[in-house]
Amino acid sequence: MNPIVDRSAPGVRITLLPDEQAEGGEPLDLGGRIIAFTFEDAERKADQVSIQLDNFDLSLFDREDLAGGAVLEVSWGYPGNMAPPRRVVVRKLKGFTTLTLEGRATSVLMDRESKTRAFENMSRADVARAVAEEHGYEGTLVDVEDTGEVLEVINQTGETDARFLRRLASREEFEFYVDDGGFHFHERRQSAAPTHVFTWYADPGRGDVLAVN
Repeated sequence: MNPIVDRSAPGVRITLLPDEQAEGGEPLDLGGRIIAFTFEDAERKADQVSIQLDNFDLSLFDREDLAGGAVLEVSWGYPGNMAPPRRVVVRKLKGFTTLTLEGRATSVLMDRESKTRAFENMSRADVARAVAEEHGYEGTLVDVEDTGEVLEVINQTGETDARFLRRLASREEFEFYVDDGGFHFHERRQSAAPTHVFTWYADPGRGDVLAVN
């Protein structure tokens, strides 16, 4: 029998990280200002988060920890039953007395520069490992499934690393993403959470939270 979950107090947990590969960080103090939280888990593009904040005193405009480029780790759910944490990069903060913070998964850090180059006598998995290493992912932070076939040449032509890796992944019917566990390039796993949009509101009369498993 599944334990009964107290659904009276859903919430979010937000941590400010020094960088995208940090082992941990400090809780982001928002002092009850969160109005709404939306997380979009997308298969073929970077995951996105949107957080509405109460800026009644306009003080959030002075917060460097909410500025573009800040790295956050977010999780949501109920006490003792939280979703796996996801890491995002703050892209922008917009609004006035109500602010909306928008962020995208840390894989967007591989989406800044277009490159043209060739990888010779490598499998697609070998290329994924090489790109992961270029971005500082190694050891247990690299989860790459072997693809077997060695290709004479694999071209990256005017593509960012993220777009290139998504293209290689699609050729293998794999998925590519970066999360709190590191760099992933492998088949979609049945145990993985399905693509969804989760919305949490501070007002208990709103929202669509039924359970977090």
